[in-house]
Amino acid sequence: MDPSANNPPRNPGPRKKLSLCMTTRNRAKLVGQTLDSILPQVTEEVEIVVVDGASTDGTEEVVRSYQKRFPSLAYHRKDRNSGVDRDYNASVEAARGEYCWFMSDDDLVKPGALRRVLDAVEKGYSAIVVNAEDWNDDFTLRLAKNRLSFTTDRVYRPGESERFFIDTVYYLSFIPGLVIRRDLWLSRERERYFGSWFAHVGVVFQRPLPDGALAIADPLIAIRNGNISWGSRIFEIWLIRWPELIWSLPGFSDSTKRRICPKNPSKNLKSLFAFRALGNYTINDYRKFIMNGTSHGMSRYISFLISITPIMLANTLSLLYSLIVFPKSSIPFYNITRSEYCIFFRLFQRIRRERMARNG
Repeated sequence: MDPSANNPPRNPGPRKKLSLCMTTRNRAKLVGQTLDSILPQVTEEVEIVVVDGASTDGTEEVVRSYQKRFPSLAYHRKDRNSGVDRDYNASVEAARGEYCWFMSDDDLVKPGALRRVLDAVEKGYSAIVVNAEDWNDDFTLRLAKNRLSFTTDRVYRPGESERFFIDTVYYLSFIPGLVIRRDLWLSRERERYFGSWFAHVGVVFQRPLPDGALAIADPLIAIRNGNISWGSRIFEIWLIRWPELIWSLPGFSDSTKRRICPKNPSKNLKSLFAFRALGNYTINDYRKFIMNGTSHGMSRYISFLISITPIMLANTLSLLYSLIVFPKSSIPFYNITRSEYCIFFRLFQRIRRERMARNG
């Protein structure tokens, strides 16, 4: 096999019950921690398929070091970066499993998680949604116990598509929350969703699932926050691509879609300010997505002013707001305080570096 192939062939060998389909790019420092959380749980029913989107660091060396020790791990390196949607699709096409569990390259799989999913796939659902808990970037502080708020498993029959959509679609913006039957994935339209960053959501919700779905309430994944690899495109992804995808899905009413996100969230001034506070809304975003868009008059003018507001000022105001509205361990509070634009965090880091220098 050509290791640089952009369309890796399906792995040879006997079929598996479950394929963990991981995409990675430039994660040499973290991907080993993720694999360490997975590999002790792997049985003969499980394989790991890693598609590398043309990493330029030591990711290949790290993954291949694991591959030498674990024959259940298949590694496919692309010669160019074609995007997360295409890479996940390539991982499914290369898989041997009856089910595919999408996996990130920096989060951790909790002990017993694979056994729990293997038991669930025996039920024959079209898809399984796996709950997760949120941690800080070094897993020393848990920020949220359950992303899905319910405490008991939920089963969705084929006729309950709307309930399934409302309960899970926003959560499924977290890609590793999804386990899907491989034949279902391959039978559905995928190309139209490539480039959205959420092609898996389009595949799942483009029409009803023939054999229903299960949502597992117990968190099986520990999410590493503050480590996103697409920071420069956050505004476009969340305020442009995500609502475009949600509002393009057939079979759901406007009122149902509105429960997930507004049709044009980039017109929401509060959202713009929140994005500005993290440095994720700039004058370039204003020019590209808002200046010639549907906003008019005063709203457009305020959008412009927000785009040029000093980021540290916006961050400080957002921090004060967060202190009042959110608990200190919440994800919004964490993101604001860990931002490079937070003057208090920068001061803390400076003091920490000075102490370390004094202590040698």
